[in-house]
Amino acid sequence: MGGLYVSILPSLESPFLISFLRQSVSTEKWHHEESSVQMFKLLIQRNKINLSDYGLSSQDELFITEIIQGKKEAERCGRGKDKFFLYDIVNNSRSGLDVDKLDYFLRDIKHTNVNLNSVSFDRFFQLGRVLKAEPIQGGASKEFMYTICYPEKMVGEAVNLFAMRFHLHQKVYTHKSVKKVEYMVGIFVNR
Repeated sequence: MGGLYVSILPSLESPFLISFLRQSVSTEKWHHEESSVQMFKLLIQRNKINLSDYGLSSQDELFITEIIQGKKEAERCGRGKDKFFLYDIVNNSRSGLDVDKLDYFLRDIKHTNVNLNSVSFDRFFQLGRVLKAEPIQGGASKEFMYTICYPEKMVGEAVNLFAMRFHLHQKVYTHKSVKKVEYMVGIFVNR
């Protein structure tokens, strides 16, 4: 449900929207994840949705909000350590490689016509496996835990993925024309 929710509201990940909201909201500490959780809770409340009618408990609701927030391992309460890999699918605080990021990369490449060669993430889905692995350095635990893992042969593709993120920031998100439009829209809305 957390993944579905993030997919329904992908525009909250938009660098344009984030920049605009940071100008419009009175606090500098605005984070789209927290706004997404607030919207999720508001949707449940306003539509009088009883999660138990769908076989979901308060523990499941906590898990959904933690997925949206991208909680660090030490802060996770919605699922046991044997299920921590589920968090990594939607909002991966371990490596940064998650479907939320892949979704906004593809969306932004498509809608901005930025040519980043033939972008395909199919191999990440085809070759990713949940395996018991050593924790990433600096993690909360030293014990082996289930993690989404990829074969060594995909190192180049992973590096390319993060290079693509850099290029999107350089060519789109921080482009001078985009920044000018952000500024003008911010002035117009705040009047």
